[in-house]
Amino acid sequence: MLDQNTIEPGSNAVLSARLSLRGVVGLKRTNIYLHTNDPEKPVFQCQLSGTAVTDLSVTPLQIAFTYSPLTRPTAQRIVLTGQSASTSRITAMEAQGSFFQAVLETNTPGYGTIMVTPSSNAPSGTLQGLVIISTDHPRFPRLTVPIQSSVVRDLNAYPAEVVFDSTGPDTQNNVRYVVLRRHNDQPFSVTNVMVTPPLFPARIHSMKPSWVRLKVGPVLSDGVNSGAVVRILTDIPGVAPLDIPVRIPLRSF
Repeated sequence: MLDQNTIEPGSNAVLSARLSLRGVVGLKRTNIYLHTNDPEKPVFQCQLSGTAVTDLSVTPLQIAFTYSPLTRPTAQRIVLTGQSASTSRITAMEAQGSFFQAVLETNTPGYGTIMVTPSSNAPSGTLQGLVIISTDHPRFPRLTVPIQSSVVRDLNAYPAEVVFDSTGPDTQNNVRYVVLRRHNDQPFSVTNVMVTPPLFPARIHSMKPSWVRLKVGPVLSDGVNSGAVVRILTDIPGVAPLDIPVRIPLRSF
């Protein structure tokens, strides 16, 4: 707000402004444009900037791993930072997702790091997961960092992950089906199907020249199968075995 709208030659006016940082973390900029009848400068721009800090922050806010047939993503680090007077520590850490590993590296008052490493043979498609961080901070007892994996391969599995939700109504027979296709719909054959560790069966249910349907299960419903992998070997030249993770969702804490 200007304290006066008319500014005589050689005089000045005071512009009062307030920058709200509520709900913002990090840097924020806001522009203010003054429109005048000055023929040499009809529009005058003012910029407000400020940095919002929080008692406990986590960076990055999310992690995305992207694969291609010729590249493999590198590990990324989650950093938990408190202000200078903060003595908060990480009390627990949970990784929800079978296509990555999360390891607590550093845990000191006001500072912690978690290394997130993608799987060397992540399944095709887009997968979603979470790293859940519990702290002893009274305002931030739980922080979550979404983890995403996007994989483009010659051989794709639909779904990319076999999930048995032990609380769902559709788990009576504890059986799931997975369809395998090449991205260009070229013909192929599955030469072997293995489960590691061998806790439950997986076999070819039906096969056509351009797709194969697998039957996975039945599995136990007590959660001991989480972490198992269905490995697919094919006759596609130069294509590594495809691992399809089997997971029973972890309950949040």
